Amino acid sequence: MRTVGLVFKPKDKASEHKLDKMTVAELKAYALERNIDLLGAAKKEEIIECIEAAQMTDE
Repeated sequence: MRTVGLVFKPKDKASEHKLDKMTVAELKAYALERNIDLLGAAKKEEIIECIEAAQMTDE
């Protein structure tokens, strides 16, 4: 019997820390390069959340 479902990979701690170290401008450029829609996010935390959500759906 096979189980089919969603598999969530643990967050890569290195990439999580990398985003925290970036400035808002760097985060926006990072998102633009990867075609990530920031959905009107303006604050650093909001931008990081958008990027992380997009990365989760890509994996």
